[in-house]
Amino acid sequence: MSQNTIHLTEAEAVRMADEAAAARRSAPQNSFRPAALTSDRHEVIIRGGQVAEVKSASKTLGVPTGYAEQSRPGFVKIPGAGETTIAAAKAAGLLPHTWQEGDKLPFDGAPERGSDKTAKATPDDTDKAPDAPKELTVAEHRAKVAGELLDRADKALGAEVTDSFLNAAVESGELPEEGLPEGFTPTMVKQVYQGFVAQADAVLAPVGASVALLQDMLTDDELRQARQHTLAKNSDDLAELGRAAVNRLAQLPQTDPEGFMQMVADMSPAERKCINFDKKRGEWLVSIPGKPVTSYGAAVRMGLDGPPLGG
Repeated sequence: MSQNTIHLTEAEAVRMADEAAAARRSAPQNSFRPAALTSDRHEVIIRGGQVAEVKSASKTLGVPTGYAEQSRPGFVKIPGAGETTIAAAKAAGLLPHTWQEGDKLPFDGAPERGSDKTAKATPDDTDKAPDAPKELTVAEHRAKVAGELLDRADKALGAEVTDSFLNAAVESGELPEEGLPEGFTPTMVKQVYQGFVAQADAVLAPVGASVALLQDMLTDDELRQARQHTLAKNSDDLAELGRAAVNRLAQLPQTDPEGFMQMVADMSPAERKCINFDKKRGEWLVSIPGKPVTSYGAAVRMGLDGPPLGG
């Protein structure tokens, strides 16, 4: 007889298998009762009049139980941004100001990044299943929220009234905080503004610029033009202003030495180590880890990403 033979009577083996199955079915499920039925099968193998092996198997029919990951009270998880407080998420325009804990998140249903749980679709499934929702970046979400708020304003106030508020903000460069129509708050105005910033940044990024860089490098009149191009979705002219801002940043040591030195003085010690003046060459050099040393102007135009370049 094998050393692994279990010396039990058949009745004892069956009783032990039944008890194990009953214990499994009665085990706590985190206070959640799954909408599924479990059936158990027991197989007893007897050799030489003795129970040699007991096999148990369970089969579940129905919907498998899943447990959702919960955020801490007062916090919310934003894709690409991690966990933050609900108040901070609303202030940053990541959540609608009317959102409350327990409400469906704008990101719910988006596929998890790097997930390996994607089921293999059959041709029939492909025809029937709707397209999976796309996971939004923070910038895309801000643009989406802004669009929804503008649609809401159009329906509540009329497109002409909405356009008048937008045009006034474009001309002045100021966000209205008083005299807003009933039902609209300064927070909502800020969310619309952030949506336009996200839209402009997407146009400016390929030329190495950003809204923040434009605000530092352009004149008031040029900034007004940039706002007009953003509102009109005139990407080519907005990108051209972005190139102008990059060129001015590259020429800053020559065109505004005092302003450039102030920028250098405001750098952190780690940032300051990346930029130095070469007396022999008579120019500022940028040294970013992993990249060759180059002149400041060339580094800006090449789009090298580093603290001294405003990246």
